[in-house]
Amino acid sequence: MFARDLLHSGARGYGFLMAAQGFGAVVSAIVMNSRSGEARVLRQNLVIGLFLLAAAILVFGVSRWMALSLLAQALIGAGLINHMVTTNTMLQMFVADQLRGRVMSIYTLSFIGTAPLGSLGVGFVGEHLSPRIAVVCCSLFALGCAFFLISKLKLIAEAQAGLETPSLAS
Repeated sequence: MFARDLLHSGARGYGFLMAAQGFGAVVSAIVMNSRSGEARVLRQNLVIGLFLLAAAILVFGVSRWMALSLLAQALIGAGLINHMVTTNTMLQMFVADQLRGRVMSIYTLSFIGTAPLGSLGVGFVGEHLSPRIAVVCCSLFALGCAFFLISKLKLIAEAQAGLETPSLAS
């Protein structure tokens, strides 16, 4: 709908928008591979990814130009991969071995299982108000999540430090 009705670029424009998002994701994955796996760097990746995603979604939602929309889509891909990969990495690294399967199952269920519910809500807003308002609402929700994450960074850092400190009993 964005490519056809709002950016007036049709199927070809849609293809370019999706390719831009994929390009951003690949670049982000390469950059993340070169970064350190330290707990502090992981927390930075988590925050940067979520704020980048939220800001890029907002830019895409209000953009009326194809070039700006392409840039926004590339940044959406980068932010999404950055946040998702870091979340998965942190779960794998900092969850006890005996709980990892259960935690990953709940994470996967919540990640995949809530997407259809969110899609229904966004579709409802898009149909009854406008697609731009729906996308801006998604951006504001992601921004709210990013600020919530910031408020929990100290707790995450303490949990990571506790897991990295060798036990006195061993």
